Amino acid sequence: LKLPRSSSHPPPASRCTSGRPAEEMTFWGAALKPGQTFKADLPEGECLHLSQICLQDPKAGKNYVQVQIGGKTINLVCLEKDKVEHQTVDLIFGPDSPSFLVKGSSEVHLAGYMEPNDDDMGEEDEEEQGEGEEEEEEGEEEEEEAVAPPAKKAKTEPKAAAKASAKADTASSDAEYVKSLVYFLQKNGNQKLSELGSKVKRPAGVPKMGSVLKSNQDKFAITGDTVSLKK
Repeated sequence: LKLPRSSSHPPPASRCTSGRPAEEMTFWGAALKPGQTFKADLPEGECLHLSQICLQDPKAGKNYVQVQIGGKTINLVCLEKDKVEHQTVDLIFGPDSPSFLVKGSSEVHLAGYMEPNDDDMGEEDEEEQGEGEEEEEEGEEEEEEAVAPPAKKAKTEPKAAAKASAKADTASSDAEYVKSLVYFLQKNGNQKLSELGSKVKRPAGVPKMGSVLKSNQDKFAITGDTVSLKK
């Protein structure tokens, strides 16, 4: 006996649902007459969660509720009038369909619900997780490719700027040194190379005085070891 879905009393959490939403669960119930065997046909991809077993209009004597599955018959509970008329259980059956029977003089009612089989849902979850991980990895690779060039450029730009600044500073120092040499010669006349080098201080980073004089032959004339200004 399969009853309509219950919306007023949602089924409790199940070990095989892993937090499945209530709309995925369907109420299930069966009434077992004394000596009757009832087979619970399980839809493909679903399992049966049996949660309640109780006596209906109990008679004197013990009633053994049994399940037949996998070629075996197993006692689930023993119910007796005025002693144990109701039993809460937490039993899951599937994918093989179980058969229930009662040995005793009283009718027994079974209650529970159908829900998706964890194996099927687990495969879907693994596939979704795998796809999500692949998309995440692809996104990270694209992000790394997009970020890498600016980072490289950011490292290159300071070096280029530093080189340009150093060249500018050297050129400025060279020009100042040439001006100092010209000024000293204008004021003091011709000078020997050794004396001129000791009297006009050469800034740090500027080439030696001989190289500076040779690179500025339009301003300086060197005769032997004497330096003079060109007219």
